[in-house]
Amino acid sequence: MLHWTDASSSGRFTLWKECLAMFKAHWLTGVGPGGENFLDGYLPFSSGVLPFTPPHANMGYLDAAVSVGIVGWVGYMLFFFQVFPLLHRVRQSGKAEIRLTAAALEAALAGAAAANIPEQIWFYPRILWFWCALYGAALGLYTSISKPGPP
Repeated sequence: MLHWTDASSSGRFTLWKECLAMFKAHWLTGVGPGGENFLDGYLPFSSGVLPFTPPHANMGYLDAAVSVGIVGWVGYMLFFFQVFPLLHRVRQSGKAEIRLTAAALEAALAGAAAANIPEQIWFYPRILWFWCALYGAALGLYTSISKPGPP
C-alpha cells in the first residue's frame, strides 16, 4: 500500500497524470459530466499503458475539475467544504450532546473528504447517498442552533 507505483495503486498515478493533461486542455469548461464525456475527453490523452479503460479520474477532486472545468470545480469545492465551518460553529454552541454530534458528523465528512483523494467516491451510489444523509444532518444541526426557538 505504501509503494508509490502503478502496480500498488491500480494505475492511479498514470491515470492522474493523463487526467491532469486532459484538465490542462479543458480547464475552462471541462469535458462534461458522466462516463461517456470522460471517455471521449480521456482517450486523446491516454498513453495506452493502463490495462483497463477508466470510467472516471479515480480521484473525486480531479474528476470534478476534468468534468466541469475550473469554475465548476471551485463551486464544487465550496459546496463540499462549506459544511466544516458550520459544524465548527455548532461545536462552539455550548450544549454537550450537540457538540458531540457535530464532532461525529465532522469526522465522518472529513473521512469522506480524505477518501475522495484516492477514489471517486460519487461513483458508488450507496456512498453518495450516505454522504448526502450526513451532510443533510450537519446542515440540519447547524440550522437547529442558528434559528431562535419559539418565544
